[in-house]
Amino acid sequence: MQNPETLDSRDSHPLRLPAAHGGKLVDLLGVRSRLEVDERTRAMLDATPLACSLWDEKLHPLDCNREALAMFDLASREEFFARCFELMPRFQPDGASSFDKLRELNQRAMASGREQCQWMYRTTANEPLPAEMTLVRVAWGEQFGIVRYARDLRPSLARLAQTREADERAQLMLDTLPLGCAFFDENLQVIDCNHECLVMFGLSSKEEYQRRFFELSPEFQPNGVKSADQIYAHIRIAFEHGGQHRFEWLHRKADGAREFLTEVTLVRVRWKNGFRVTSFMRDVSAMRAAEKRRREAEARSRELEVQTRAARVASESKSAFLATMSHEIRTPMNAIIGMADLMRTDNLDETQREFVADIRNMSHSLLHIINGVLDFSKIEAGKLELTPVHFDLLTLFDSACSVTRFAANAKGLRFTASIAPEVPRFVFGDDVRIRQVVTNVLNNAVKYTREGEVDFRVERIERKGARWLRFSVADTGIGIRKEDFAHLFHSFTRLDETANRTQIGTGLGLAITRNLVDLMHGHIEVKSEYGKGTTFVILLPLLKGDAAKAEAPRPQGSSFVAPAARVLVVDDNRINLKVALAYLQKHGIVADTAASGAEAIEKVRAADYDLVLMDQTMPEMDGMEATRRIRALPRATPIVALTANAMRGARQSIIEAGMDDFVSKPIDGDELARVLQKWLPTDKLAPLAVEADAHIEPTRVDVVANNVRNVVDRDLGLKNSASDENLYRQILADFRHDHGEDIARVRRALDVGATLEAHCIAHTLKSCAAAIGALDLRASAATVENALRDGHAATGDATTLARLVARLETDFGAVMSELADATPAVSTPTPAANPFDAGQARALLDQLSPLLNAGDTRAMDYIDGARRLLAPLGADGERLVAQIEDFDFVSASQTLRALHESIETAGEKSEQE
Repeated sequence: MQNPETLDSRDSHPLRLPAAHGGKLVDLLGVRSRLEVDERTRAMLDATPLACSLWDEKLHPLDCNREALAMFDLASREEFFARCFELMPRFQPDGASSFDKLRELNQRAMASGREQCQWMYRTTANEPLPAEMTLVRVAWGEQFGIVRYARDLRPSLARLAQTREADERAQLMLDTLPLGCAFFDENLQVIDCNHECLVMFGLSSKEEYQRRFFELSPEFQPNGVKSADQIYAHIRIAFEHGGQHRFEWLHRKADGAREFLTEVTLVRVRWKNGFRVTSFMRDVSAMRAAEKRRREAEARSRELEVQTRAARVASESKSAFLATMSHEIRTPMNAIIGMADLMRTDNLDETQREFVADIRNMSHSLLHIINGVLDFSKIEAGKLELTPVHFDLLTLFDSACSVTRFAANAKGLRFTASIAPEVPRFVFGDDVRIRQVVTNVLNNAVKYTREGEVDFRVERIERKGARWLRFSVADTGIGIRKEDFAHLFHSFTRLDETANRTQIGTGLGLAITRNLVDLMHGHIEVKSEYGKGTTFVILLPLLKGDAAKAEAPRPQGSSFVAPAARVLVVDDNRINLKVALAYLQKHGIVADTAASGAEAIEKVRAADYDLVLMDQTMPEMDGMEATRRIRALPRATPIVALTANAMRGARQSIIEAGMDDFVSKPIDGDELARVLQKWLPTDKLAPLAVEADAHIEPTRVDVVANNVRNVVDRDLGLKNSASDENLYRQILADFRHDHGEDIARVRRALDVGATLEAHCIAHTLKSCAAAIGALDLRASAATVENALRDGHAATGDATTLARLVARLETDFGAVMSELADATPAVSTPTPAANPFDAGQARALLDQLSPLLNAGDTRAMDYIDGARRLLAPLGADGERLVAQIEDFDFVSASQTLRALHESIETAGEKSEQE
């Protein structure tokens, strides 16, 4: 029993009370004091951010605070007392028994007063719970106990792991940096370096770099200054002035075998409470050597420039002339051939029929020559590209044999052909160019053989470890003289003019063949004996094809329809959209449209399209970026570029952006048909069933009459408009309406420095001018577009740019003037003064209905009548006219059905009036 006159307080000083108060009063005061102390102690204990528990000497739990319950997710102290030993794994990470180790720690704490260690607990969910545990000996009365403080280490360990991971990432980025990197302290001592630094100098460790730092430079730099002094000066400048300090420095390898020039950049960086300097080193020896060689080459080039300038100008002029004349001649030649083929011969006599046959034969021969000249000009300009595909070689062989056998039989020659059984049927290559090469050689053999035979063989051989396709053509013709072998593959060269004076040709066939074979990485060999015959051997790399990837036979030309196909056309220009829609409607396809890349993405996300035709150049988001974003969607939709970019390399950039193919603008109907046949599902293509329409006759409209000034090429514009005069007339009207202010917009943009906006306007104007056949305007718009590419004037000369814009304005004015003279302005219709004629309105709708359902552009012929007859119907009538003008035939069909009801109502009202 304690002395009632003495009560231990928390500070261990005795509290004495007067004996006169009596024992009872002392007991009451003591109890109240203890209660207050216990409450304060409990409040402080529960507020402690550490898990705290009290244990006696025999490891019995006596108490714990709230943090201990929260740490182990326990509900009460009683649960803590009952499960305290469950909160430890059986063994600690070092392998010791948890209970034995805890008892040992308890004993040491009793002896020393304090012990601290790392301890592994576990949660009630049996997950590891690492903690820092502190054991403190405490006394109350004559007893001793242990207070355990536990701090949850999981947050600290997580932060430590994150720090270590960040350090590892930083070290990884530093070591993979393709620059040598070193770190200097304020005493100009090397602290660290990256892996590339060791590779650069041929060192094995960072310690070696620190130790041999001054050995890695020659004693003197090229300017004569001692290396040790100058490097210190550079580092001091970096420390004192900050920013970036760049200079060139001569280093040498650790083995002293080679010196090399580096570009060094010193950067001052903040580190803890001070600064450090980071050094970045790049080996520029090869670059400087290349620059030296380039300067020497430029000097030699300048010396030769005067001598080569005339030859270069002549060559460029020749190529330009060939390309221009080939295109100019091909257009009328196509017309001659077409009209000759369509000409009636059943009412001609024998002589006249022979004349017609000669016209046909000579026209085809001349067109073949023109095509050869065009191919050669492309080859010389480096613009001929190969398009390899998986194809059926047997089909190509049969086709070539069929044509050659016909020509040989006509001359009385014997033609034999064979293809070896080991030759694979399906190969990978440019089938069009392979066919051209084989046909050229076969045609030559037949052409220069008067009697005897021509033998054609296809074999597979192995040479120098590689497999080749071997095409051989042997004839019994006139042969080649030895002195002519050196000129055999020269362009515009014909051998033995005396013997071959009766043969028609340009001397380009073998030159083109040789160039095509070279493009395909093949070889061409010739053996000949003059007067006895010649053998040509063509070797092409054999790349085995995949039959599953070879294109299946599809409907030919434009003779197919695909009404079930879902197609999306994306173009920011209304004229281009109309042209594309008209071409698609010829195949029974009613396509959806989008005027921007963003709208295209939303439509592809919402619908499952069979094909997307994507304009390459649009404002805000171009076709390239839109394609990349569509490819990120869970869609496998084919995307074909619509592009006016005819520059070499455009195809590669389109494919790299994720597009599958491209169609050049202005759109060519046959090329679009090829793309549709290639990419639309086969089961949605069907042969075209042509049915005569007995009750609707098309109305032809002269769109650009006479075209005296040739500012707008009407024939080209019609061709670009799917040969649909109604469509062409609407496109011209849209051009006048939509682009009348383009020159003013370009000038305003340039005045405020918005060159990118001016570039976009010029690009769109170029495309639309090409569509209507305004080639001069297209050329001047393209010139301005190129000068403004990438948001700045590429010429760098404001005067030159002003001259280009002035030329553009002149060409634009000429086009607009001609269109104003040739195309009558569309007047705004006025409501008819006569009463509403329901009968005529119904008849009009009955005529329009089949045209709209078929997507037939002849519906345009009824616009004027629709304006007049449907004006009393108000907004619905105007909507129908607007939809037809915009070629939105699907919506127009829906509006037309609604108008039938309106007509009945309006008719009844008219009768009442």
